[in-house]
Amino acid sequence: MPKTYDLIIIGAGTTGLRACVDAANLGKKVAVVENRIVGGTCLNRGCIPSKLLIYGAEILQTLKHANKFGINIKSNKPQISFQQAMLHQRNVINSAQKSAEKNITNLKNVDVYKGDAKFLNKNSIEIFHRKLNKYNEDDVKVEIIKSKNIIIATGGNPITSNIKGIENLKKGINLFDSDNIWFAKKQPTSIVLLGGGYISMEFAFFFAMYGTKVYVINRSERILGREDTEVAKCVEENIKKLGVEIIFNNEIKIISKRGSKFIFNLNNKNIVADALMINAGRHPNSQDLGLERVGIKLDAHDFVKVNDYLQTNVSNIYAIGDVNGLAQFAHTGKYEAEISVNNVFSKSNKNKSKKVKQKSIFHTPYAVFTYPQIGAVGMCEDELIEKKIKYTKLFATNALNGKHKIIKEPEGFVKAMFDKSGKLLGARIVGHNASELIHEFIVLINSEGNHMETLKKSIHIHPTLSESVENLF
Repeated sequence: MPKTYDLIIIGAGTTGLRACVDAANLGKKVAVVENRIVGGTCLNRGCIPSKLLIYGAEILQTLKHANKFGINIKSNKPQISFQQAMLHQRNVINSAQKSAEKNITNLKNVDVYKGDAKFLNKNSIEIFHRKLNKYNEDDVKVEIIKSKNIIIATGGNPITSNIKGIENLKKGINLFDSDNIWFAKKQPTSIVLLGGGYISMEFAFFFAMYGTKVYVINRSERILGREDTEVAKCVEENIKKLGVEIIFNNEIKIISKRGSKFIFNLNNKNIVADALMINAGRHPNSQDLGLERVGIKLDAHDFVKVNDYLQTNVSNIYAIGDVNGLAQFAHTGKYEAEISVNNVFSKSNKNKSKKVKQKSIFHTPYAVFTYPQIGAVGMCEDELIEKKIKYTKLFATNALNGKHKIIKEPEGFVKAMFDKSGKLLGARIVGHNASELIHEFIVLINSEGNHMETLKKSIHIHPTLSESVENLF
């Protein structure tokens, strides 16, 4: 007889783990199915390892000014070891991953299954041993598990490329993406980053600070295409100062080999480099789950369609995190996990279903850990203009902030947009520690008393980076 659970969760990444813990804390019997490594993208191949590497780049940026503070570094150039940075990153991640796996397997009323999950029907899941990275008729069926409630939290994976000549490069050696870059053993002297989004901008900062020549190939006329134009321009200007070369309105036509290097033929020029990292976006892991067996609908980009309750069109099946495409951030995924578990068990908890608040999703904060950092919440100025929403813009440059001057990081600015009643519509911070400073606006935009006077009346400690917010007024 198949084992029966109160809830089955497909995927043990940040989102799935949060849902599991929340359900277990309600005393529910939970099954979690994971086909890779517990911890998912964020812990193993995303947020955490990237910030470990980028923190090293930030240290190096700070050390540029060490001599001014009486700290003598020969020729102002510290000794750098790419291999040690990679080793440290993997050691930290391996330890954290083992802890995550231990924590989930030790949870009361939770069973963890290792294998591929596939819907048999709307209440039953088949679990297969992983073979050849795909399903075959010969796959060994492990077992069937059942539940009245199922949550899909399978995340996403990097989009691949079929550039002519890409077969000349070897995955993990000189051909990278955001899944395998963490295992690079040798530092390339030069690298091409394909795409001008946040992943490329973060790795451009890392590689440049560690001494690799960086080329960013971008199809459009500016980097960070979804970001505010003023913000993108500021990052572009400053990252170029680190030696990063950005080539706009271009794409790689063909790749050919020249000795140990590669020639990247673009629309109107050639680039010679050691390696390529493809950062062309991410695709949801919605395939090979048997969704067609139960009639779950996908959108044009294969994201699982959900309603305000995070339900799919099959009411007992939910989809959360990157796989639904609402907002592809770990912190959003955790929020959705809380909502979905609440909705699944709302009747048994004698509590009304809690809708996903579109305001919260719409105002999801995020950060880009490039140089300089970006912190963001709410609508950007470009969006306000496009939607013809009237607003008042307040702007303050970091160059006038005393603490920014002290730490030799005057780049960037703070700007906030308010409607005519004084309500915050959106804010952007560019500069040192922007990822931390943005929280002042995050709290404001989600508060019932969302009004510019709250900021205006607040006394900011002197000298601090946060005074740039005070300088808006």
